[in-house]
Amino acid sequence: MYTQTKFISKKDAEKVFDCLGSQRVLISIKTPNTSSPKLHPESWEKVLSLEFHDADPSAKNLKSGKRLFSDDDAIKILKFLKKHEDDHVRTTAICHCEAGISRSAAVSKFIARIYLLPFQDSYSLYNKHVFSTLLQVYGRCCCGDGEIEPDYLPGYSPLNLQKVTS
Repeated sequence: MYTQTKFISKKDAEKVFDCLGSQRVLISIKTPNTSSPKLHPESWEKVLSLEFHDADPSAKNLKSGKRLFSDDDAIKILKFLKKHEDDHVRTTAICHCEAGISRSAAVSKFIARIYLLPFQDSYSLYNKHVFSTLLQVYGRCCCGDGEIEPDYLPGYSPLNLQKVTS
C-alpha cells in the first residue's frame, strides 16, 4: 500500500541512488522532445514514463502542437498505481517532472487524495489541468462509466468516493 507520495525534479530523481528501490515506484514525466532522465535502475522498483507538456488547454497563450495531459495518460497512471499498490507493506509513490513543481505535484496531489495521504493544502503551483483530468477520469470509473471497473481502481472504496472526487 502507498503510505507516502512526493514530487521532485528530474535532477533530483537522477540523483537517487540506493537500495530502497524495492519500496518506491516512480511516475516519470518528461516534456516532449527533451532528453529522458538518467535514472539509476536499482533506485526504483517500477517506473511509469509519460510525456506531455506543462500546459493547460484553457490558457489564452497556449501554442498549437502542445501535447496535453489526456484521459489516456490518466488511465495509465491509475492502472500503474493499482498494479503496484500491494507490492509491499509500505511503498512511496514518487512523481517527477522537469522542475518538480507543476505536473508532478498534480499527480502527487491526486495520489494523496485517493489514498487519503497528507498533502500540503496550501501548495497551489500544481498543474490544475492534470489534477482535474485525473479526478474526472477517476470519478467516471468509480461510477462505472470509465475504462476501469470500480473494483480495479487504485485506492477505491465506496466509502471514500465522496472525499476523493469533491
